[in-house]
Amino acid sequence: MRILCLHGYGTSGAIMRSQMHAVISQADPSYEFVFLDGEYECPPAQGLGGSVDGPTLCFNKAFGPDEIQSSLDHLDDFIETEGPFDGILGFSQGGSLALSYLLRDAETKSLDFSQGHSSCSSPSPAASSTVSSHSTSPPRPSFKFAIFLSTIVAFSPRQEFALDLLTTLTTDDRTILHGFPYETEMRDYKSMSEPQERALFFDALGLVLDTSLSGGFIAPDTDLGLEAFTQSLAPKTEEAISCIPRIIHPSLLFPLHQVPIPTVHVIGRRDEPALVSLSRLMEKVCEPTLVRSLAHEGAHDVPRNPRDVRAFWAAVDWAVAEGLRLAW
Repeated sequence: MRILCLHGYGTSGAIMRSQMHAVISQADPSYEFVFLDGEYECPPAQGLGGSVDGPTLCFNKAFGPDEIQSSLDHLDDFIETEGPFDGILGFSQGGSLALSYLLRDAETKSLDFSQGHSSCSSPSPAASSTVSSHSTSPPRPSFKFAIFLSTIVAFSPRQEFALDLLTTLTTDDRTILHGFPYETEMRDYKSMSEPQERALFFDALGLVLDTSLSGGFIAPDTDLGLEAFTQSLAPKTEEAISCIPRIIHPSLLFPLHQVPIPTVHVIGRRDEPALVSLSRLMEKVCEPTLVRSLAHEGAHDVPRNPRDVRAFWAAVDWAVAEGLRLAW
């Protein structure tokens, strides 16, 4: 059983392997954990200490669609050269990337299946032998199961995602967003213009960016891609809008585009409440009948004490069994 592991901001694959020692030491001996390093150097994560060897890394320097696509390309290349993998595990920013990958995978394969199934609905006689071999089930996902540890929200690589929410802002909307995302909890998002998804989108985006900056989960000089909101009444260019992070809120997803594989979602009871709420929000972009969630006694960290590690592996064993049972 091969599991691809994606580290959090300001660490590395080697650091994550060390952080996960308590978990890995209790794994089935047949399990192999493969760690991918982020592409970019960045300051060390808060609480990491000064005794870390090697560079500290991250997967994203910014969170606009183009930057997310670049990170997905990095992940695609690694999977192509080092895969296949049975499962994927991501911590914090690594969980965000894993979730973005799985959501893109689900959307792409759902659309491909729908188009292919439609085109085969009335086959010609010459094509009948080929069509008969087409499955009536959606294509097999890239992974059998996924594990998310203190996951930050997922972002879309598609410029079109939520674009209507960004290009139809009213003057009052822009006033609410002036200075966004700072002091996000003081903003009256509920007063934004319809549709309701607009308020949900900006509320979640503001929360993750503001909390990540204040908590040291992204660098202070990170390009947030929010120049479109620096002046509430300024004309908004296409280029400025293209840089805005496209947070994937459950209300913006079609059910067929949810993550279709078994998922385990783990948070720390002593983590920042805002980050816990965002992790729980991301459970809702996954198929609800295939979700297991649990909490360990730590903060923004991986399970470490024996009881938490046992609970972790019980949930992962369930996910592995379900993934094998589904057998796409």
